[in-house]
Amino acid sequence: MSVLLVAVACACPGGARSGPNAVADQPPSKSEVPAAAVPPAPSPKRVAQQETRPEVAPEAQEDGAQLEARFEAAEKTLALRPGDAAAQDAFERAWLARELHLLREEVKDHERDEPFLELDGCAAASARECIGSRIGRRFDSSWYRVETSGDAFLLILFHARLHYDNDTKTGNELVVFRGRLEANKDAPLRLDLVSRSEAKVSDAVGAALGRRAAFPDPKGADTRWGVRFEPLSPEEFALMDSLPDEWVGLIFKNGKYQRLTEAPGDRARFFIIKEPKLRMAYLSRSERDGAFEAFQEVSKEGDTYRLGGYRLHWKSNASDVGFLTAETEEGEGEPYVPAKRANAYKVAEPERASVSGDEAKGAPEVVRRLVAQCSGSRRTEELRPGLYNVRCGCGSPCGYSTFVDVNSGRTSPTFWLPLAIDAERQRVALSTRGQQPIRIVGMFDAKEWMLIRRPLEPTGELSNLMEASFSDGQLDLSYTDRRGNAVRETVEVPLR
Repeated sequence: MSVLLVAVACACPGGARSGPNAVADQPPSKSEVPAAAVPPAPSPKRVAQQETRPEVAPEAQEDGAQLEARFEAAEKTLALRPGDAAAQDAFERAWLARELHLLREEVKDHERDEPFLELDGCAAASARECIGSRIGRRFDSSWYRVETSGDAFLLILFHARLHYDNDTKTGNELVVFRGRLEANKDAPLRLDLVSRSEAKVSDAVGAALGRRAAFPDPKGADTRWGVRFEPLSPEEFALMDSLPDEWVGLIFKNGKYQRLTEAPGDRARFFIIKEPKLRMAYLSRSERDGAFEAFQEVSKEGDTYRLGGYRLHWKSNASDVGFLTAETEEGEGEPYVPAKRANAYKVAEPERASVSGDEAKGAPEVVRRLVAQCSGSRRTEELRPGLYNVRCGCGSPCGYSTFVDVNSGRTSPTFWLPLAIDAERQRVALSTRGQQPIRIVGMFDAKEWMLIRRPLEPTGELSNLMEASFSDGQLDLSYTDRRGNAVRETVEVPLR
């Protein structure tokens, strides 16, 4: 989300927001991008050079026509010598000078009619580092870059083209946010966004501007994959802020709504994560997964909220039940209730089915009873003497597992798709419906031992994209990362 690749949706020039499908977009993998489009990560020496490089002077001596002429000449030279360092340097300087000149011209007529965006927790960092860590890292770009000059800043984000895009001259998306910053000691860094633009650029431009870029850290604790930075207007954020933060799934059964049976890996919930100071709001299918989808367009028509790529029909004053569906889907959608009202609904009993064939032949009675509750496919596996795994559902890869310790009489919660089972230490590694992360939990007490973030696209089940197994206190992983590289990794798992 084999890994499926989704093309990056473009936002519209002039401040318009991306289309409904943009929230699910993911950057292409390295294997699908020409080598020149995604430059390698800078070395420590290069990083040190970046920190001391001179900034572009805010008071340019050239007028707009001269800057444009210099830019066009540098672009032509770069096209002829795309790998030449001198050509790349000249293009980079010309491009930055033009962008900062454009910002200076825009500021002359700019009247701020929206509140500042505020970045907390950056007192010890430079403005460039603060913007990069709080916004750049969380954007779903191939690389990002922040440039500052006086009180001006540029946030530059690059999406490398997909391999099947044969237009190598204009195949990549370059998004540029221009703005002014206000920095006061012991106060949040405040950003005034003046404009944004985007363009399709060549591989050579992507390589030239990307030489001093930063690459998102796929294991960074603050990195939220899948987030496209696009602040909402105050009016749009007010609509989002009026919605409950947590919703619980329902099912219509026997003439009334009941709560869905929940399991640690399939919570049947969705969450609206809100960041007022950045005027951002995200959809999350699990509060643990870290794969948030940013709401970029928000409006309300009657009792229907249009949330980016989703519709939520909810009468806040007349009914607790809301219906969530994707804009691309027809029908009313799936029913949910705000979590604060969920206890008013009875939990639905699981459907029972008769046991046939050899699904549980020779297994203890408690195991046979669990198999009888399965719908769809079913199977049992004795992991070690007296410890059974009961798997039921629609077959591989989807389904649920329940563990039974016949000797102690314990029956575990129902887990969604365990990736690996540690029978000796009685723990499992599981995903949340193909989203991040991998969670390692106790088999019977469901206590979380460890959380492992993975940069995987959330379009398919995680077990379809990864091999995982326990051995001697380790979790052995084999997976494909966001850049399409095959990775093998061993993670040490503590006893507790």
